[in-house]
Amino acid sequence: MPKRGENIYKRKDGRWEGRYKKDRVSNKIVYGYVYGKTYKEVKNRLADLRNDEPSKTVFASSNIMLAEIAEQWLEFKQEQLKWSSIVKYKNTLKLYILPEFGTTSVSKVTTETITKFNRMLLTTGGKKKQGLSNKTVTGIMSLLKNILSYAVSLNACTPVEFKCITQKQQKSMKILSVSEQKILDKHLRGQLNLSGLGMMLCLYTGLRIGEVCALKWKDISFTEQCISVHHTMQRIKCRQDTENQKTEIMISSPKSECSVRQIPIPDDIFTLLKQLRCSPETFFLTGTKSYIYYNISFQ
Repeated sequence: MPKRGENIYKRKDGRWEGRYKKDRVSNKIVYGYVYGKTYKEVKNRLADLRNDEPSKTVFASSNIMLAEIAEQWLEFKQEQLKWSSIVKYKNTLKLYILPEFGTTSVSKVTTETITKFNRMLLTTGGKKKQGLSNKTVTGIMSLLKNILSYAVSLNACTPVEFKCITQKQQKSMKILSVSEQKILDKHLRGQLNLSGLGMMLCLYTGLRIGEVCALKWKDISFTEQCISVHHTMQRIKCRQDTENQKTEIMISSPKSECSVRQIPIPDDIFTLLKQLRCSPETFFLTGTKSYIYYNISFQ
């Protein structure tokens, strides 16, 4: 991350990031962050904040509840997180962590209670009480660990050792056999349309369902015979809807940098793309400026 000016850096995603003094805990400075499209924008925002003394009250009591620390942590991290990540963390807190530890003092969360919680998630967690997957449990425990680490930085508790277990046997993933792939391929080619071509792209290039939904024809290079993946589509909870469960479609950059990539197109699929080619600014699956969203889960 190249630096330019005092506490101002250019990120890999092209944005500029500035750091400022946000809080003070036991004579230790806690930093906040601002972001902008240009260096000047961030510099001006920092100038407005630089002369402000940290005024936020930071709890140093051992009796603070985990729910309160979790709320502070989310507020502290919100400028660094995508809205989709914030929604995910809020749901994880609501469904798993807060029912177990929400009213517990952070100073009373121990390695023993964490290990017991971990085991419960694997064996009887979830709506059906049949246990959660290793991946889901790992995500829950990672969030809990981050929140407790934040509590340690506020002197609200002492460090806790995590001895997490992932012993539940993973369910086997359903994978199409070669013969099944051929049947699907033949069916899609027999009545070829844009939706079917999208399925073929997923089948032969590894595109995720959210990525193909967000794909536009301009993302396909007909000179380089490749697809540029830099967006994904997902349905998440509305920002303005705090009480109900209304959702909205969001198109954003993928969560990880490695998901932004270029994918070569197989020759036979490239031939089909040229046959159905649409205007660059239209969505791939519709050929119009209106998108279509698929939410597919396999049982």
